Amino acid sequence: MYIICVGVLVLWVMLRDYSIGADTISYLRLKKYIVDDIDDLKNLFTDWKINDYWKYEKGFSAFCYFFFRYISDSDSMFIIVTALIGLLPVFILIYNKSEHIFLSLFMFVVMGMYSYSFNVIRQFMAIGLTSTSYMILKNNESRASKKIIGTAFFLAAVSIHTSAVLFALVFVYDIFFSKWLTPRRMLIMYGAEIAILILVDGIVMRLVGKLNKYADFIVSGNKSIYTVIILNCVFVYIIVAASNRLFNDDNELLFLLFLYLSFNTLGLFFSLIVRVGLYFLVGAVVGIPNLMLRENSKISGLVMTIVIMFFLIQYTKSLIGDAYLVPYSINLEFF
Repeated sequence: MYIICVGVLVLWVMLRDYSIGADTISYLRLKKYIVDDIDDLKNLFTDWKINDYWKYEKGFSAFCYFFFRYISDSDSMFIIVTALIGLLPVFILIYNKSEHIFLSLFMFVVMGMYSYSFNVIRQFMAIGLTSTSYMILKNNESRASKKIIGTAFFLAAVSIHTSAVLFALVFVYDIFFSKWLTPRRMLIMYGAEIAILILVDGIVMRLVGKLNKYADFIVSGNKSIYTVIILNCVFVYIIVAASNRLFNDDNELLFLLFLYLSFNTLGLFFSLIVRVGLYFLVGAVVGIPNLMLRENSKISGLVMTIVIMFFLIQYTKSLIGDAYLVPYSINLEFF
């Protein structure tokens, strides 16, 4: 049943029309530059510019170069391959880490994360690669060779979307802070983040507003405050439930949830940062069900039910005109 559900979700992304997705057309335009104007890979890195003020990361440029020149020049095949790279590792990670795989899958959809896979091709490829890296490096039986492979996946993710470098926070936590950063300290750090944001909001807004690149997006926070509030309540509840006993190995899931919530909170002030939180989505879609339902209390069940209903209502609203989804259309070339 899980395979069927995942298969349907992946198919929707793979079979979408070129008009679906905020940046789908932008990336498909790369084919013209690569096939018609680029003589070799070196020129791709030195001469080619999409516009006057930025280039794509070299890893993504190289991927497009080899794909369109040596694998396929089909736009449809490009969408299929990028969808598989981005989504399959996430679904495998959910299957391996979640104790409630269908609840985690449900939350992945209704919290709006699935919708991002239609819109941010390059970043979701990086998310898929960081998820793969996480699964390899977090395997306690990983030998040196597997650790090298896991590191290579992480570096590949960074080469495709630079923001993926922030996923290194997870590895830094494992090496240096796993024992020190207790649930209570995470709660204190999160409270400090909120306090600092309130204090420096005006100053930062004025400074960032002077930037040319992405300035409009950065200063126009648009993440639903209700989403952050409900996640905040869940986070506080889990910390309270853990006050007398830690979550053992699940402290890392709690840390991933802490990172996801922290970046979503920043999104209230700087909207583009919300997308960075997607790298830590496992903390929300796996961490919340695992950590909360493990408590096995009526209060936990009630809170979990409220969380589910809240995100379901939010998702339903998005289907009738909010920002999560775009109108769907199938690419008829497949038929």
